Formats: sequence, structure tokens, C-alpha cells
Amino acid sequence: ANGYAQEAEMYMAGLQQQAPTAFETMLDMFPVREAWEGHQRMLAVAETARNELPSVDVVIARCSSPLQWLWEYDFPPNTRILVYDKCNKGIDEFNEQMHGLRGYAAAVEYRPVGEAPGSTFMTGECTAYLEHVLRGLGGEGLADYTIFVHDDGPRHIRLSMLSLVSRSLLSGTYKAPFLHLTHERYPSFRTPCLQEVHERAFGEPLEGRLGTYCCSHFVVSRGRIEAHDLGFYTRLKTMVAEAQYSKSSGGGCKVGSKPCYVMEFLWHRVFGEPSDMPPRAEDGSLPLALRYEGGRASQMPTPLKVAPYM
Repeated sequence: ANGYAQEAEMYMAGLQQQAPTAFETMLDMFPVREAWEGHQRMLAVAETARNELPSVDVVIARCSSPLQWLWEYDFPPNTRILVYDKCNKGIDEFNEQMHGLRGYAAAVEYRPVGEAPGSTFMTGECTAYLEHVLRGLGGEGLADYTIFVHDDGPRHIRLSMLSLVSRSLLSGTYKAPFLHLTHERYPSFRTPCLQEVHERAFGEPLEGRLGTYCCSHFVVSRGRIEAHDLGFYTRLKTMVAEAQYSKSSGGGCKVGSKPCYVMEFLWHRVFGEPSDMPPRAEDGSLPLALRYEGGRASQMPTPLKVAPYM
């Protein structure tokens, strides 16, 4: 918009100098002054928004995938890049992966996080995400918005979708309290496994079905995270770590050694969305630019294979 406005300003200045009668005629016939005043108001609003940019945490659950894909994004100056190392890759490897982001974020931090001693489970992103929330509520503080992603994000998300989010945050216009970043959507489910896990997590029966997107990549506002207290997230972390809902512990879910999988169907509930949340394209609470389905034209459920524990 700025480029077009500058070009129009140059044209009008030239017209006024070379053909003043034509210039006055144009002003009489077209709302040029009104358009220019509207543009100036838009610039003032944008400048105000830039002066009040949100704080952002980018939380990455990391195992072995490279992180150079994150170098392509521009985030607000008050952004922390926090890598929760699940696989003991070490600080030297972290520094190699992150050197392209240093100087472009307020902080770039390495945070190792392992499984419980003696555990045979691999809790995936659940331990990393919940560790971050617990640290935030426990005194470290939470950012205005937190972006939760895996290190292999490009396998699951449209990178252009994350770009829309980062540019909205950078311009000060991002306001969505919860947004899934993944383009693949699961069918809506109501299974004995998910009913059991829902009741364990929330202390109440599942009403209806659980409908959401795949793979646990999303953006959450601080208000949505703070809607639950520290005790809730502590219990949730214990629930996943102990996995009493797994078949091996007498529960109804065939999760094997990976109990975090069931949380893919619950994160949106944890952060205040309805159980069967609408597709982004049909969610009237989202701004138009964020109603992006990743290029999928079909309303049919994704062809993703659903794991046997369902």
C-alpha cells in the first residue's frame, strides 16, 4: 500500500506542477484528498501497533531434525526462541542450529528436558510444551503469544501459514487467542480411548466429539494459557508421563511407548476451544488472512492414516 501511495503522490505532484488546471479538475471529480487522509490514518494506526508489539515465545520440541527453516522468519524484537531438547543433542549442536537466529531475537535458549527417571515412555512434545507452561506460570512469566512447534515443523505445517502469523505479530495486528498451524485435519472422533483421556484430563465426561488438526503445532495467547492454574498443568504432565490410560497400564489406549499421541486431540480443549472446533476456513472468529487451509480444496477428512490406538 505504501508503494502505491508514494507512486500516486509523485504523480499528483507532477500533475500539479505541469497541468494545474487538470490537477484541480481531478480534485473536484475524485476523492483524492479523502483517500490521502485515509492513508495517513492507516499509517498512524500501523505505527501505534508497531510501538505496542507483543512479546512472543517460540517453543520448539526438539529431537534430531534441523532447525534452519526457522531462519526464514521475521518475529517481533521481543521474541525468545526456546529449544527444549528431548534427545540430548547437546549445546554445541544447538549453537550450530541456532547461529542464524542470533541477533534477530531477544533471546535464543537451550533447555534440555528428559523423561522421568526409569520411564519406558517417550512423551514427545508433551513434556516440552508442558515444561514451558509450568516454568511460565511458576514465575518465569509467559509471552503475550506462544508458538508451539516440533523441530520437524515443515513436515506438518504450511510454512506460508507460519509466515502469515509471524508477519501479523511483527505488524502488531495478530489477535487470535488460539490458532492451529497444521493443514491436515483429523475427522471428528469419539472413541473409548479419547473419552477416557478427556475425563482424566478435565475431570468431566466428553460431550460430543473431538474435532481438530493433526500434529500439535499451534499459537496460544497468554490469556488462554493462564485460564488454567499451575496445578492443572502439573496434573496433565503427570497424566502423560504415567500414561495410566495406556493398554500396558490397564487403560483403553493402544499408545505403546508414546502416550503423547492422544494429546493431539486435546490441546485445543486445553486452550479454550470447543471440543469439535470448526475448520479454519469456517471460523468466523479468525481474520480472513488466517482462514487458510493450506491449499486443500476438499471438505472431506484428511487421508492421513489414523493410528491403531484410536
